[in-house]
Amino acid sequence: MVIMGKKNTSLGCFFWLAFILLVALLFFINKDNIARVFEKTNAVSIFQKKESQEEKQNEVDLEGIQNEIEKIRAAEKDEENSSEEKTEAAPEKPAEQVQKTVKKNSEPEKTKTEDKPKEEKKPSTQKSNEKPAKTETQTGKKNSETKNKDESKKEEAKLEQKKEKISEKRSAKIYLVKIDSDGKLVRKPVMRQLVKTDSPLTDAINSLLQGPTTEEAKQGFRSFIPPDTKLLSIEVKNGVAEVNISEDFQFNQYGIEAYQAQLEQIVFTACEFSTVSSVQFLINGKKKEYLGAEGIWIGSPLSVNSFVR
Repeated sequence: MVIMGKKNTSLGCFFWLAFILLVALLFFINKDNIARVFEKTNAVSIFQKKESQEEKQNEVDLEGIQNEIEKIRAAEKDEENSSEEKTEAAPEKPAEQVQKTVKKNSEPEKTKTEDKPKEEKKPSTQKSNEKPAKTETQTGKKNSETKNKDESKKEEAKLEQKKEKISEKRSAKIYLVKIDSDGKLVRKPVMRQLVKTDSPLTDAINSLLQGPTTEEAKQGFRSFIPPDTKLLSIEVKNGVAEVNISEDFQFNQYGIEAYQAQLEQIVFTACEFSTVSSVQFLINGKKKEYLGAEGIWIGSPLSVNSFVR
């Protein structure tokens, strides 16, 4: 039985090999007919279409992959932009760092502009309109500067004039008193250099009321006008100088000779001016007849001739 089974299997294999060889032989013999049949039935185009469809599908897959890659890159760029905005929103840098960054950013722009070919500048209407405004502002500034300069020059000239006036002096003769060997009071003229003003008579009387200087005191000059006496006003009318002085003038502790000496000092000093021939004394703006307890007459104008010794 075993031997019979082995013979059957070998016969079956031999049969199938013979069948396959027969089919191959028939296919080889009828290959031209088979090719014609394929051409008539468009079987080849069907296979080619399948291949083209596969290629298109592969291309579609590639495009999808590229789109995904571009999306990923765009997302990365958005993240970078957001990070830059955050850094810009951060606290401001110091002025020096900001200037450095501006310079660094401006340098590449300069190189870019230098690399580019020079284009002809076209005249723009905006620039032409802006130029007159700039010129107007510049002229206004220049006018204001010139005005300021002129005003400063005028002020300087005024100051110089004042300085010149202050530096200008005139000589004035005032009268002081010396005590001689007999004890008598003798009036003596003294020359002083006073600042030149528009009221020389007032300046001379005020200088007299200040008393002798240190140099004059060393030379023995004295003044018998009470030290607290002040000149209130002075006015010349028809050759008469109305000398208005404070009430301190009427109190003298040295007696009648001192009263007479103080009157002589003012009368002789005032009469040195050509416009003055006599002096009318006023005490606090009021006319009085007598001066002091001894009663020296001052109710009328006194001249140089009023004092005879």
